[in-house]
Amino acid sequence: MRGISNNFIKNLKNGLLTPLLEYVKEDSNLILEIREDYINIYYRGGSLLKIEEIVRGKSKYKFYFNNKYILNPKNSRVIITNNMKIIDTTNIRNLKDWIDIIPYIKHEMDKWLSKNKNLEKEYQQTIVRENNIDLAKSTDYFICDIENTNKNGRYDLIAVKWISNGAKRKSGKNLKLTFLELKFGDGALKGSAGLEKHINDMDKFLSNPKNIKDIKEEMKIIFNQKLELGLIENQNKIENFSNEKPEYILILANHDPDSTILRDELEEIQPNENFDLKIATSNFMGYGLFEEAIYSIDEFKNKFFKQIHTKL
Repeated sequence: MRGISNNFIKNLKNGLLTPLLEYVKEDSNLILEIREDYINIYYRGGSLLKIEEIVRGKSKYKFYFNNKYILNPKNSRVIITNNMKIIDTTNIRNLKDWIDIIPYIKHEMDKWLSKNKNLEKEYQQTIVRENNIDLAKSTDYFICDIENTNKNGRYDLIAVKWISNGAKRKSGKNLKLTFLELKFGDGALKGSAGLEKHINDMDKFLSNPKNIKDIKEEMKIIFNQKLELGLIENQNKIENFSNEKPEYILILANHDPDSTILRDELEEIQPNENFDLKIATSNFMGYGLFEEAIYSIDEFKNKFFKQIHTKL
């Protein structure tokens, strides 16, 4: 189950790793995600750094940078030998070395991403930042986790629906679990990783009550740890999720109105008993998730008929 030790949190908040956490919070192009006994720092949707707690509860950490992002190691200013350095109380200087080298790592990733584009992951990171920090006081969803992978599948984003009006924001009880699937462009809507496949996988996952129980507990842990680290702008912790069916929200970025793919895929969707299937739209431009701009399939097809059906 994802989550980090109390000692790891202590070292991030007010200890050995605090300069790194502050660096991430001051750079709007970076996000920090909590994994099982380690954290990932993401840049443009790619893992810039992985920081692993070597022994749970002990103040000793190993830093990793994925060398795949270096196109030409011979000309790189990134010091690859730093990758295996241990950070603990006896060699704090190593942490400064890593922080100093982050701009060079970002430049290497920029070069790699210019040749290996993954816009879906970049937008995913933007959704996290806008809903957890930039617009957190007004939007109706917080993103608990991204790229959540387990034996049953992989989920782009998992969120908690927490309506932003004052009375509801004061209570952390009976909140709604939400899964979000991000698709960039019409080419991503069909095939082996298309909408039908994801919907079927979600149906299978949520048909098992234990899966629902476990994922709710995991999201509560992750949200509350992020809140403690100042990575989510909210006043209250999650106390519990409701027994309502989860929402499964599709985020369909940059659909081409002249394409029939979205229309065809929506026509194949069948009613589902395990989750409420919805589609998110932007409230004008942006990536804030507002309840008023999220529609059921039938509502979406009626409201956006012209964008779904071609002009032919």
